[in-house]
Amino acid sequence: MKSNFVDDADIKKLLSYVKKHPSNSLKEIIHEFNFNPLPVSGKSKCEKIVAVDGSVKLIAERINYFNSSLNNYQTYVIDPIIFIRTISVYSSNPFIKEDEVIIREELNHYKLEYPDRTIALRQMESNLLKLEEMNHIKDLVKEMTYGSILLLDMALISVEDDLRMKNIINECRKKGINIVGWVKDSDIKTSDGLLYTAAAKSSASQQGIKPPWFAVHPKFKDKDINVFLYHPPWGNFVFRTDIVSSSLTIPEIFNTLINCSKHSLGYPLALYKAHQRVKITQNDADNMFRKMKKMSASDGELIDRVGEKPFHETYLDL
Repeated sequence: MKSNFVDDADIKKLLSYVKKHPSNSLKEIIHEFNFNPLPVSGKSKCEKIVAVDGSVKLIAERINYFNSSLNNYQTYVIDPIIFIRTISVYSSNPFIKEDEVIIREELNHYKLEYPDRTIALRQMESNLLKLEEMNHIKDLVKEMTYGSILLLDMALISVEDDLRMKNIINECRKKGINIVGWVKDSDIKTSDGLLYTAAAKSSASQQGIKPPWFAVHPKFKDKDINVFLYHPPWGNFVFRTDIVSSSLTIPEIFNTLINCSKHSLGYPLALYKAHQRVKITQNDADNMFRKMKKMSASDGELIDRVGEKPFHETYLDL
C-alpha cells in the first residue's frame, strides 16, 4: 500500500522497534489471549483526536571559552542546558500547539542521587520531560470536549502512581474525554522470553484470526487502566495500548483509531505527525549555541565551540 499522506518507508522505520516473529514455542501462553475482532465500519470520525508527543535533548555539557587576557582556550564544565519540546496535533484541521522550554539545570541534586554523571543527566532529562509533558497535557484537557480522544505517546500504566497523571485521568473522566496511551516498542516478555506483542500476533495467526483485533494484555489484568495488545488492519505490527475509556466504549475507541490510521499503516496519523514535528534537530542546537556565543561576547569573552558531543539524544530521529 502506498500512502497518500506520509512516506511508508518512514512509518516502517518508526515501527522497526517491534519484533515481528517470536522464536520460541507458544504452547504455554496461547490460551492467555482472548481475541476480539474489530469491524472496519468507516463511520467513526477523527475530528476529536488530539495526539501529544515530547522530546528532550542535552544541548551542551562542556564548552570552550577563549580567554583574551590569557590568549588561550579553556574548557569549562557547566550546568547542563536542556532543550525540551512538546507538541500536540489536532486531527480536525491540522492545528498544532507547540511548547518549547530551555532550562539550565543545576546538577547538584541529581549528583547526590546518582554518583555517575551520565546517569544523573539522563535522569534529569527524563524528569524534566515528564514535567513539561504533564503540564502540556493538563492545558490541553482544558480545551478538549466531551467525546474526544487524548492520544499520548506513553504507557499510562507505568505512571498510574503519579499524582499528576491521576489528576489528569480524573479530569478527563469528568469531561467525558477518553485517554489512549500508545506504546510502539513494548518490551514486556513472557516467561519464555517472547515479546507479548509478537506472541499475540503469532497466536492470532495460528487461530486464523485476521486483523484488526485486540486482546487484553495478560500482564495487566484487573487494573483500573485497561491494557491491550492491538493489531490494526494495516501493517504487520502489534501495539500495546493503555486505555481509560469515558464517553466511548473500547471498540468505539479502536474503531476511531482505525479510521484515523488508514493512510499510515495502522499508526495513528495525528501521532505520526507529532513525532515528525517534535524532533529537536542539530539546527536547534546550533541556534542555541549562537545565542550562547552572542551572550558571552557581550561579557568580553568568546565561546569558541561546544567542547564535547552531547551524551545522548532521546528523541525519535526519522
